[in-house]
Amino acid sequence: LGSHAESVDIVIADSTNQQSVDELVKQTRVVLSTVGPFMKFGTPVVDACVRFGTHYADSTVSPHSFGFINN
Repeated sequence: LGSHAESVDIVIADSTNQQSVDELVKQTRVVLSTVGPFMKFGTPVVDACVRFGTHYADSTVSPHSFGFINN
């Protein structure tokens, strides 16, 4: 990304608080998540991304989570 990365904001939300997650997702076009374990902390984030039409990428998703995401 080079110098373009300097203008990228980092926004943090509490994945145990759905309102916090919703506020983050509403103000973004893409969410990059590194939270784990996914089934405990990632589910609210994916839910919000689906509801608000936000792209989602996860660097730590486990194979057990793929069924959840596909449904």
